[in-house]
Amino acid sequence: MSYSKYRNVFGEVKKDKFSNMDICEMSSEGQLMAANTNFLAISWNSSGGSVAIFEANNPIRCPANLPLVRGHKGPVVDVKFSPFRSDLMATASNDNTIKLWEIPQGGLTQDLNEELQNYTGHGRKVSFVNFNPVCSDLIASASFDNTVHVWNMLKAEKISKVSLKEYPTSMEWNYNGSLICCTSKDKNIYVSDPRSDKIIIKTKAHDSPKTMKMTWIDENQIITTGFNKSNTREMKLWDIRKVKDDLSIENHTQNITIDHQSGIPTPYFDYDIKLLYVFGRGEGNMHYYDLNDGTIKPCNDYLSSDPTDSVVMFDKKCMDYNKCELARFAKYSRKNIFYLSFNYPKKNLEFDESLYPPTFSGEPSLTLDEWMSGTNKEPLKKDIRQIENKWVSQSQSFEKKVEPNPEEMAKSNKEKRSELENQIVKLTKRINELENENKKLKQEIEKAKSMGPSTTNIQKMEEQEPPTTEMPKNEEQEPPTTEMPKIEEQEPPTTEMPKNEEEEPPTTEMPKIEEQEPPTTEGDTILNSPNE
Repeated sequence: MSYSKYRNVFGEVKKDKFSNMDICEMSSEGQLMAANTNFLAISWNSSGGSVAIFEANNPIRCPANLPLVRGHKGPVVDVKFSPFRSDLMATASNDNTIKLWEIPQGGLTQDLNEELQNYTGHGRKVSFVNFNPVCSDLIASASFDNTVHVWNMLKAEKISKVSLKEYPTSMEWNYNGSLICCTSKDKNIYVSDPRSDKIIIKTKAHDSPKTMKMTWIDENQIITTGFNKSNTREMKLWDIRKVKDDLSIENHTQNITIDHQSGIPTPYFDYDIKLLYVFGRGEGNMHYYDLNDGTIKPCNDYLSSDPTDSVVMFDKKCMDYNKCELARFAKYSRKNIFYLSFNYPKKNLEFDESLYPPTFSGEPSLTLDEWMSGTNKEPLKKDIRQIENKWVSQSQSFEKKVEPNPEEMAKSNKEKRSELENQIVKLTKRINELENENKKLKQEIEKAKSMGPSTTNIQKMEEQEPPTTEMPKNEEQEPPTTEMPKIEEQEPPTTEMPKNEEEEPPTTEMPKIEEQEPPTTEGDTILNSPNE
């Protein structure tokens, strides 16, 4: 097994420190501190959401009346500085928003209440915010609503959105800003293409449901840290070019055990010399590894009894190359902030180009239009001696969305509420009326059923001929006396004549009898017979 040239790198704590610090106590997956060449920003423990700004090179005891960045309605759970501007800071909050702030050179002299830009669109608290490493007009955010958004930073317009199965536990752009990787509570890695709103990789990373973290080591390889089934902390190296048809990665390149501690291991990577640093929250120790030949090689560990509540890594251009300083961290522990430096052991302290290759220059390599068109470029680099500790600011034209006056908004909401209440009263009244009408109709139907024939009998009666009492139909039918003419045509017996004279024919038959002429010969014979 070959040994790393960085195996003897050692860590040391600088004497000066920030004291009486009061960092936000809210549990967060994001970074509660941010640092650049000029400032150290800390999510502050106060009402609402606020951030304290300190000069990075001037460790002090925190004063009683400290000016703060104020504006969020909930605790700030992630803070980041722009890699392109010293004065631009992004904050993510539990109030579901992301805000951009412009910090004046020299720091704050009074509270900063007006943000440069505001981003709304997440349904739950925002856990992460990150600047794109190659385009100065792009940021990404991840939230507990299980979504990752990419924004046009200047116009506060959403460019893309990707949905995860569970909430993210870490989120980062890759080295050339073309992909975004998230680890999630469902134990999966998600790699998405922010230009197309598509997830291109989804694969299980670690067996334990405990929180896992990730970092890119270039545009194609990822390091994840988490726990195995026996709750041992482990680290895996992945290559996204080895993808199966089901979007899972064929296998991880390497898997190594970290230790048996319980703190959530969080990785930090130095792109220039390929060194990986791993901190565990609540622990004082730190591990670091060499990844120069594509494999993970353990180096020495930094040991400390001071627990780590939060930590942030400085930019490479902040390093003191005259002392062979390779990395610097700000570590928050027990109300104090220490600077922890990792130095290369070397007797000759002259500038060593092998330890300080060209590093990120702080200049964008792509415009927003170029990035949107699908162009990919690596970050621009320069010699560290040309860019060290310089104040960098640039003119960016922000189009801030006009938000309504709170008083007018409250008045408008009151009017809308009153109108809705009136509509509800009217609709309730109409519903009651309809219910009463429906009740009456049901009662009438039940009454009709109990008093009258059944529906089937009514239908049969309608099909039968109407009764003879109906005048139009009686006039058309022949009366029952139509047989009388036939009786009169026969010769009646002479003995029945008296009965015939006594009986009066029905009045209804008279018209028809009068109309017929009886035979004269027969009548005369009957009438003259007694005289004879």
